[in-house]
Amino acid sequence: MNKLVFYFYLFFIFNITYLHAREEYLIPFFIDCVGSGFTGVSKNTNSRNLFFNPAFINKSEGFSIIDLSFAYSKIINEIYSDPDSLKQKIMDALGGKESYGYINLSGPIFINFRIENIQFSVFHYFIDTFRVYYSDNPSPDVYADVRFNDNIGVGGGVSFPVPVYIFGSKWEEAYIGASLFVFQRVKAVNKQLGFSEISGMDNPLSFLNDKLNPGRALSFTFHTGFFYSYENLTFGVSIYNLLSFPMVYYPTQIPLMYKSNSSTEITSYFDHMPLDFAFGITYSTKRIGAISLYFAKDFKFSIEFFEITDTENYPNFFDKIRIGIETTLANIIKLRMGLFHRNMTFGIGYDIWIFKINAAYWSEKVGNNKANNLGFSLSIDL
Repeated sequence: MNKLVFYFYLFFIFNITYLHAREEYLIPFFIDCVGSGFTGVSKNTNSRNLFFNPAFINKSEGFSIIDLSFAYSKIINEIYSDPDSLKQKIMDALGGKESYGYINLSGPIFINFRIENIQFSVFHYFIDTFRVYYSDNPSPDVYADVRFNDNIGVGGGVSFPVPVYIFGSKWEEAYIGASLFVFQRVKAVNKQLGFSEISGMDNPLSFLNDKLNPGRALSFTFHTGFFYSYENLTFGVSIYNLLSFPMVYYPTQIPLMYKSNSSTEITSYFDHMPLDFAFGITYSTKRIGAISLYFAKDFKFSIEFFEITDTENYPNFFDKIRIGIETTLANIIKLRMGLFHRNMTFGIGYDIWIFKINAAYWSEKVGNNKANNLGFSLSIDL
């Protein structure tokens, strides 16, 4: 039993969020959006509009009470397929190089609803990524750069039509919108946690708190967006973190992360939400050529540009391009594919009554690190 507990917490340790110099955006990793290149700034994404582009709030449909997703990197299977030789598995998976991956869990707290042109959301998610590497310093060992990022909060937004008539057509419309999020973020950092330290842990919770130094911060951030639509084309633009409160972290304890246990600030964690913007265009059509509507319909083709100001993690211009394609097969199956950080994404969804089941496979690149990932989600939309 003790060995089982050890491997459970070892699994947890190696999947603590990998943070960058800038704070992560406040956008949950929605699996359906990932399947189509993680696009959403130039098209209606319903319950996701509040996060991607609040101008689409008027287009939102349904009432979501659950949106639970789980995603993980392929290297996790390679590392944990044989716990009895875990260290050797890590070495074999690394192949002499460092390796990057993560676990993502969104929900189960996710409530979203719209009243007229106002949308509200209650959310909880964390994106746990890691970097595993071998080093001779301070002693020969396998190490992990581990960090933890947990977000829980509430958000609200509103959108309004604006009088933009370029062609004077009844198929022409434009909206502006804004969203505000109040949230708690918990993160913890250890850039060099050795395998030997992990294997020698006594009390897992004490180990996590001692080695990772968790801290919590309360903050808010403000997004704004705009979209213009003419017939089949929609152009959208969003500005993220236009106004946000600096992230000041105070010590907390795992698992009681809802309160601070000291008034002494963790100055090394101090950061802010980065001001950034995204824009793109989506072409939508009910059908293509002579393809029967019973076979395939509702085609969407999107090309968008994200993380414009992030030159640290995505210095290459092509890293900022996202492409998404989506269609509906036989009225219930969603087929998706796209391009995300210069890597292909594939997704499939199945709608039955109020349940939506989605899966996606994609590669993610951050800096020099790349991971192949698989994700699943279940949502209930009324």
